[in-house]
Amino acid sequence: MEIPPGQSGLPVDWSLVCNGMKTMSWKTLNQILGLAGIDEGFWQDLQKDPVAAIEARGFALHPDERAFLSRTIVTDLADFSRVLQDRFGSSQQSDIS
Repeated sequence: MEIPPGQSGLPVDWSLVCNGMKTMSWKTLNQILGLAGIDEGFWQDLQKDPVAAIEARGFALHPDERAFLSRTIVTDLADFSRVLQDRFGSSQQSDIS
């Protein structure tokens, strides 16, 4: 199901596209990484099942994001951050205000 750009109330900006696939906003990416850095329980959940952990915290994932994250092995927060930024953040870094 395609979620229209500008849909209010969603924690993800579905209007952003990276390599032809929908991608999470820079704000959402930073919220997930920040939460992982301060919440040990969330970090442990990410290591077990990134998709379930992220969705359990109220973040909506596009099917492309869910598929990518389900193939991602999380063992180190710095590596996880790099993987997320490489996949989801590279086209948006200039949008930081």
